[in-house]
Amino acid sequence: MTCYVKIKANAGSAINTADVLTDSIIRGNEMAAISIPQLEEKDIQRFWSKVNKADNNSCWEWTAGRQVSGYGRIGIKGKLYIASRIAYALHYGECPAHLHCCHKCDNPPCVNPYHLFLGTDLDNARDKESKGRVKHARGERNGGGGKLTEAQVMQIRGLLAEGRTLISIAQQFNVTYGLIGHIKHGRAWRYTV
Repeated sequence: MTCYVKIKANAGSAINTADVLTDSIIRGNEMAAISIPQLEEKDIQRFWSKVNKADNNSCWEWTAGRQVSGYGRIGIKGKLYIASRIAYALHYGECPAHLHCCHKCDNPPCVNPYHLFLGTDLDNARDKESKGRVKHARGERNGGGGKLTEAQVMQIRGLLAEGRTLISIAQQFNVTYGLIGHIKHGRAWRYTV
């Protein structure tokens, strides 16, 4: 679905002929496509007043509130929106709800429309990969996020081969029986086989 921005000028006439801008609203850690209220000139002025603009080649830093990930956010009529998506829509006029607003500059607070492009989930993942922003750490090398070591996984495989139950093994290693099932069926720690 392609969506557009309708902006009220000072005289009350619309600058663009479209009806609605669709964006992602921030609900805790979740994102959901919603319709943004009609942006009036005061909303647009307020938006750009929170941007430290430079030339078109430089990042335009969002100076107001940000998500933990660094992406700018702005409240409009009681709801929070991602600043880069609004900047993209204000400049280009279109904002398909099913697409990401990606950054060529890899700078989350940047709202320079010349640094933004739309992409699918796959486009976004490939962009991250091409710029080296994807971690491929597994097991013990994932920065301490794993609950098991490779040696423990090998021990678990031995216990499974002996016929021990998933629940008893999970209790022994203080993990869920679901994780033990994933190890058993090769959905977790498959590279340690």
